[in-house]
Amino acid sequence: MNYLRSFIKSTPASLHSSNLKASGYALKVSADPENADAPSPTPNFPWEQFEGYKLSDPSVLVSVFVWSKTTERDTKLKKNEWNGLARSAMRKCRTLVHPNIVRVHAVLDTDAVPPKDGAASPVLVGEASLVDEGSGFLYIVTEPVTALGTWLGSGWDGAADTDGLGTFGPPCCSEVLGAVSYGFYGVIRALGFLHSTCKSAHGLLSPESVYVTPSSEWKLFHFPLLTPMPVNSSFELYEKSLCPPDYRAPERTESRYHEMQPNKYGVHAMDSFALGVLMNEVYTRPDVDSAMALPQKLVKAVQRMRSSNPPQRPRSQALLKCPVFDNPLVQSQITLDDLAVQSTEEKTHYYQSVPDRMANGSLPMSVAKNKLLPKLLLSLNCVSSATAMGQETVRREVLSVLPPLFLVASSLTEAEYEKNIVPVLPPLFLVADRAIRAALLSNLHVVVPRVEKNAKIINLNIFEPVCSGFTDSSSTLRELTLTSMLCLVPIISPSSMDKLVRYLIRLQGDAEPSIRTNTVIFVGKVAPTLSENMRSKLILPAFTRAMQDTFLPCRLAALKSILSCKGYFDPTSIAVKVLPTVVPHMMDSTSEVRREAFAVTGTLLGILEGVSKEMEEEETREKESVGAEGATAVSDASSYIANISTWAMSSMYKSKEDLSSGVAQVSADPAAPLGGGANAAPSLPSSMTAPPAVAQVKNSDGWDDEDDIDDLDSNVSSPTYAGVGSGATKMKQEDNFFSSFDQGAPSKSFGKTGTVTGGIKPVETVRKAGALAVPSLRTGSKLIVPKSKKMSGGMSIKEKRQAKSMKPQVTKLTTPDVVDDGWDDF
Repeated sequence: MNYLRSFIKSTPASLHSSNLKASGYALKVSADPENADAPSPTPNFPWEQFEGYKLSDPSVLVSVFVWSKTTERDTKLKKNEWNGLARSAMRKCRTLVHPNIVRVHAVLDTDAVPPKDGAASPVLVGEASLVDEGSGFLYIVTEPVTALGTWLGSGWDGAADTDGLGTFGPPCCSEVLGAVSYGFYGVIRALGFLHSTCKSAHGLLSPESVYVTPSSEWKLFHFPLLTPMPVNSSFELYEKSLCPPDYRAPERTESRYHEMQPNKYGVHAMDSFALGVLMNEVYTRPDVDSAMALPQKLVKAVQRMRSSNPPQRPRSQALLKCPVFDNPLVQSQITLDDLAVQSTEEKTHYYQSVPDRMANGSLPMSVAKNKLLPKLLLSLNCVSSATAMGQETVRREVLSVLPPLFLVASSLTEAEYEKNIVPVLPPLFLVADRAIRAALLSNLHVVVPRVEKNAKIINLNIFEPVCSGFTDSSSTLRELTLTSMLCLVPIISPSSMDKLVRYLIRLQGDAEPSIRTNTVIFVGKVAPTLSENMRSKLILPAFTRAMQDTFLPCRLAALKSILSCKGYFDPTSIAVKVLPTVVPHMMDSTSEVRREAFAVTGTLLGILEGVSKEMEEEETREKESVGAEGATAVSDASSYIANISTWAMSSMYKSKEDLSSGVAQVSADPAAPLGGGANAAPSLPSSMTAPPAVAQVKNSDGWDDEDDIDDLDSNVSSPTYAGVGSGATKMKQEDNFFSSFDQGAPSKSFGKTGTVTGGIKPVETVRKAGALAVPSLRTGSKLIVPKSKKMSGGMSIKEKRQAKSMKPQVTKLTTPDVVDDGWDDF
């Protein structure tokens, strides 16, 4: 029945948290009923349950039960009657304290008498007189619990225990039956406390009044009908409305309340009947027992409890002797419950048996985590006291605590581990006891992964104390320290690693051969986690020193370690450093070492051979690349020469056109003879006074470069002087300077007809009197001839130079030098 849905929807979680703040608690989950995991309230227990936490320590979880006094409930009772019952239950649960009764942390009633200013304020019950105004809320803050029905429905699926409850495997297994029997054992003990100590009956025993803790303990709760015997008027008035019909004894259904006297029926009678009904209902659930039948040991007991005759119903203390409770799980937890009052020897014996109990299922992990762990931590409070640790009994107790402590710690969450285990590690590693140190080192691989994020814990509180074992006089502890250090190497700081390397160098000279051998194996295993710089400094010197050891296993370990670390040596180091240290062992006195040395050598030579082949392939590729670049260079050179030839021919044609225009200007102005007439003027012919044409020929023939004249081949025809008086013929015959160049003319020379061989038509030579005959082809380019090539005349360049040095002096013209035509240079 969801009669509180409207109330929940209209009440935000922030309001409850604000009210609970006065008691130091707050809600953890949303108060939205659509998303709430808590069970819906029932007519028998109309309280809404939420998860919460303690404000001063959020890791402390609680359960919060909320009662709204303004909600109309669909029952025969009135609102004020419901509120009165809720108040009564809240007061009673706070005053009842027993290990099998739900522990209450705080209760809160926001329905106090409003102050004069009209502002309501929450007041704790017991601190002020409260007046029922019919508004506000009631709060009960308890230890974290869950309803029995919810626990039974989710506790046997074999899945991970996400809610802190017991998970014991499939139905019908011994763990399931043992957990249920232990649960009833706790309920019977709680009833016994009420009957014998409080002289009262619960009166409302049903599944809604039983809750389960994270340690799988069943506890009683919900006491609105708690009544002494004989019953009071309130019980007679409300028990029909609150108690489920099946759980009401015949005397209650028949309203024979006057017969319910302690000296006649006993206080336990009505609760014993309800307990028999509850046992039958739980054991016949399909998720508890697939046979859906009571255990044979309980059949007679349940029959007596459900008897219609109250005097035949057994008392609570007698039920505890039932054989169904004689199983390992119940006995183990019974011992655990009484552990606080036992002697140190009994505690030590129990702690030593915990690993076996957890292995055979008699101590579930949920029980060990929530019930055993606090007792283990309590026993370790004395480790910081040197006086206490000096006592042999205390030392033995601490030693017996460590194995179950680390076993239970493996199932803790990160937050739980940080809260419970990390604080006890530093004082434990500082204890100067070899047995305790050995126990810690044996479990170091379990501790380190859980604290590797805390660098201070690793380097200061664990690594530094552990290193003291390297210098211990006990060889067993030194060796155990070395082997346990493997899990620390990947996460210690560089400075700690440098310190560890110094210890490893020292251990290579240890007196115990096994320690020297394990040191080499240790170096080989931690090589992948080392930095490249540290690896280059450590592994090869360590292996080299170990191969010189006289102990056979040490030499074998060194050779095998070299083989496992071959990937960390470059080819040069293998050839220069590693192989020279391995090869001598191919002639070792022991065959095992020789075989291993041959195997290592073969493997390393194979690596070098592969590298050598790669180098050869690389050289071949480089040569092919150089050849391709050379061919490209030759092709570029050929293209360059072709471009030069094209440029030369274009320049030659341009010069030819310029010369033709110059000759045309000379022919248009015939010159007068130089002598013979009286009126003859002493002046040069008009052909000699044509500065533009002559200057053009002079500036374009390239002869002004005197520095390059030795490199020129005489491949030009000498100019012919015509009509220059009587001295012209004489100059032509005596001046052999230009004619000496005709001996080395190229194959494409000018013919007598004035044409050039090769199909090129030259401009005709001007032969008029007084005119200067200009060669047909005179370019502005310089003709460069290779020095090794001989000219067509049969003379080499060297011979030409010698002939040039022996040529006659150049005779100047006798004509008056009136015009500056540039010929004076000759």
